[in-house]
Amino acid sequence: MLKLSLIAIIAAIVLGYVLKINIGIFGATFALLIGTMGLGLKINDVINFWPMKILFYMMVITLFYGFAVSNGTMDVLGKKLIHTIKGRSALVLPVSLIACVILGWGGAQAIPLLGPLVFAIAYSCDLSPLATAITVPIAYNMGADNPLTGQGGIIAKGLIADAGFENAGLVWGVYMNAFLKQLLLFLAIYFIFKCFKGKDIDVSTEAPQFDQKQKTTLVIIITCVCITVLAQVLKTLAPSVRLFKTLNKIFQPQITFLMGIIAMMLAKVGDYKKALRNIPQNTILLIGGMSMIMEVATKAGLVSTVGGYVSENLPPFLIPAALCLFAGFLSAFSSGTSVVCPLLFPLVPALCAGTGLNPVALFSCIYVGAMSTAISPFSSAGAQMLSFCPDENAQSKLSFQLLISAVVVCIVCSVLSSLGLFNIIASMFNIY
Repeated sequence: MLKLSLIAIIAAIVLGYVLKINIGIFGATFALLIGTMGLGLKINDVINFWPMKILFYMMVITLFYGFAVSNGTMDVLGKKLIHTIKGRSALVLPVSLIACVILGWGGAQAIPLLGPLVFAIAYSCDLSPLATAITVPIAYNMGADNPLTGQGGIIAKGLIADAGFENAGLVWGVYMNAFLKQLLLFLAIYFIFKCFKGKDIDVSTEAPQFDQKQKTTLVIIITCVCITVLAQVLKTLAPSVRLFKTLNKIFQPQITFLMGIIAMMLAKVGDYKKALRNIPQNTILLIGGMSMIMEVATKAGLVSTVGGYVSENLPPFLIPAALCLFAGFLSAFSSGTSVVCPLLFPLVPALCAGTGLNPVALFSCIYVGAMSTAISPFSSAGAQMLSFCPDENAQSKLSFQLLISAVVVCIVCSVLSSLGLFNIIASMFNIY
């Protein structure tokens, strides 16, 4: 069933793009057929593979910001920020990168908080939608990958410890490798897409002013964002304090943003039906369907089969590239930190013992590979950025570009890993 599942994943992608039909429809259909008829699962078990958590989160976020988009708040805010940087389009993505890194270090979810705003500003400056969609997730990961306060870094630290490695230097070595990769990727896309040559905005005229409804919208958004960030930061700084734990549970983005939606509806800041149109139904269907077929492939033995093949058949110098590619493949359809790393990190101790490879390099290959395809339209970060694109007609093209970019980045990282890039940090600081 594993081979059939892999064929189904490839077939879903090819059929979707050739026939211009949502890929998720094919993915969900193949998942139900293979899961029930091939693996003997109950249909409800296969339906439960639908990633409800991610898609519910996406629905709430896009509806929350939908009011700000539909009543012009985002447009005015973007123009005001452009005046702040003197209309220089070359500064848009670097400034966005710094802001996302800071939020990532603070434990906040930078993608839903800054993604819509960055896209609105970049779009007005004629910057590449693809460069914009890649910048925000990689910048957020540059902060969130740290093992002290970052969400992804803390998860990775725990998983590395579970694998039997308690060395703090190893954890920081993995973070530095991930940071280096993200920084190199940003510099590459910034110059490849000529983001320094965007359309500068004329700021000779005064920036537009917010009307009363837009002011109310902005106050509600800022309040919800500040409450969410503050709750996360307090819990991160003092994880043992029960009050902070409780506040963090209450003020999760999904709950806070739903409260904000209700507040904006009661304040009548915009047309609810127009805001509702911002929910990316096609993107939700795409992610849901492909997540289902990916989970079916996992149930068919994808991870155990590939792990066994890598450890038994590949020469040591190819193992880093294989791990990076496989992690990237899995992450293209699922969450890197909550799905891919827990699946693959346990393979590292045996691979190190059998090959003598450095654990810093192997953990880095998995982590970097997983983060490399986080920009895929099937992953949570890529899907969110796709939904924030202000031009609905451009979303289909952007979806394909994100998928190709994820593949290219993953392949490049795999080649670099086999050339020893992720061994440099370990050698410099004498880690293992």
